[in-house]
Amino acid sequence: MSIVYKFRSTLLYDGDDKDIPRDVKSLLEHKLYAPDISTFNDVFEMGYDDRPIYEALNTFDALKLANTEQIRDNYDNLKTHIKSVGVYSLFVSKTDIPENVLMWAYYGDSHKGFCIAYDLEQLEKSEEYAFDVNLAKVEYTESYPILSLDKLGNKDEMIKTIISSKSIDWKHENEIRLIYEHSGEHSFNKHAIKAIYFGFQMDKKYIDTIINGLNGIDVKFYQMERVPHSYQLTAKLVDEKHRIDKKDLLDKNLYEIMRYELRNTIENFDVLYKGEKSKTSIETFVKSFRKQHATKDSNISLFDDLDIKPLLTKYPLSGKENLFFNKHWVAMVNFGEDYVFMWPGGNP
Repeated sequence: MSIVYKFRSTLLYDGDDKDIPRDVKSLLEHKLYAPDISTFNDVFEMGYDDRPIYEALNTFDALKLANTEQIRDNYDNLKTHIKSVGVYSLFVSKTDIPENVLMWAYYGDSHKGFCIAYDLEQLEKSEEYAFDVNLAKVEYTESYPILSLDKLGNKDEMIKTIISSKSIDWKHENEIRLIYEHSGEHSFNKHAIKAIYFGFQMDKKYIDTIINGLNGIDVKFYQMERVPHSYQLTAKLVDEKHRIDKKDLLDKNLYEIMRYELRNTIENFDVLYKGEKSKTSIETFVKSFRKQHATKDSNISLFDDLDIKPLLTKYPLSGKENLFFNKHWVAMVNFGEDYVFMWPGGNP
């Protein structure tokens, strides 16, 4: 799991609604706002050197090697489109907490705000379609990125190059960006939230609002504190919540997740199942398993032999491997369904 951080404010409100800060409200509604690049605080954002593109096009024109009109139109359209994409900037910490004092000062309301810890993969794959969002690690350089004609055919890569390049002066921000096809508000999977860190000067009423408002997920809450006699920050665990009560957790000796795959619309679990193989027992297990582990629609396959594990990602299987695979495939439940399909490894 890759954890990234977003610093948030408690000073901004939506219109005349002064009951709850805008960023607190968005958090509780599992929404984020990806603005277009023109709103960013770096005047050099979206800077690039595209002289090589025009030099190549002018050469083609002079030598009558190609009709460049369509290429020029495509490039103009790309530059226009870049201005409309949404960018959600995230901080990557060098430690296991968001301890960067400058980031708290710049983006966390001088320690009066809060910081969200996200599971990056869960956040990225909250979009229904994979092509609606791209992930880009910001590159900090001494000069603008140079664009060339050979890169023009790959729109996504060109956009990533332009939007993920910044001056080396910003290197301390250690930034990753989610680039959305369109700017604006986006909903995200609430299970992407892993922890909330409260600035050490944050108003307690907003702390209580967040703790009381986040439910149905596994999340930890930390209070940022100054380390005595130093310029450093530390985080103290002050509360935590779980999606289900501990008394309702499945017995860890009953199963083992051998493989997990997260996609934009579904997730897949391949599970080593050690329980009773009756259909009723498996139906009960699957219901509890989904409640404990699933974060969206899920497919679940149960097997009864750990030696299946290396075969889960192998293709094609040999005849012998295929026989072994099916022999130990106990049951399967498809997303959106509760019906259990029993396989040869199970006992109908």
